[in-house]
Amino acid sequence: MVEKYDALLAALSRMDLGVRRDALRWVASKFPGALKECQQVEPLVYRSRADHARRWSTRCVPRREWLDAGQAAIVLWHDLHGLLRDLRSLRGEGPWSARRSSLDPQRRDCWPAQLTVPKMGVPVAVAWLASVIDWTPAQLAACLAPPPSVVSD
Repeated sequence: MVEKYDALLAALSRMDLGVRRDALRWVASKFPGALKECQQVEPLVYRSRADHARRWSTRCVPRREWLDAGQAAIVLWHDLHGLLRDLRSLRGEGPWSARRSSLDPQRRDCWPAQLTVPKMGVPVAVAWLASVIDWTPAQLAACLAPPPSVVSD
C-alpha cells in the first residue's frame, strides 16, 4: 500500500512533464485505479491515507481495525487494485473457469468459482468487492471517494 502512495506522490512532484507522465503510467500499470483514487479525493485526504498506510505498514492490520479507524478506503482501494489487475486476465473469451484458472492461485481465490456477466469490467470488480465485504456498491463508492469536505467561515 505504501509503495502506491509514495510512487504517486513522487510522480506528481516531478517538474519535467515527460518524467511525470512516465511515472504516472508506471503507477497506473502497477496499481490500476490509483490515478482515479487520487483524482477523487482532496489532496489532504490522499496524503492522510498515505500517512496512515505508512504508519500501519509495519504490522498486519485486520480489516476491522482499518474500518474502525475510519481508514477503510486504504485497504479497500488496495483490494480493488488487485481485482482491477486481475481483469486483464479475466477479460476475453471462453468459460469463466478457464479464465479464472489463468490467475495465480492466490489471486484466483479472490474471485467466485462461478460468475456470469455480460462483460468483465470495472463495475464487476467493484460489485464483487462490495459483495465480499457485505456492502452495497453505493456504500463502497462513498467510502472510496467521499464527498469533498465543506469548510465554513
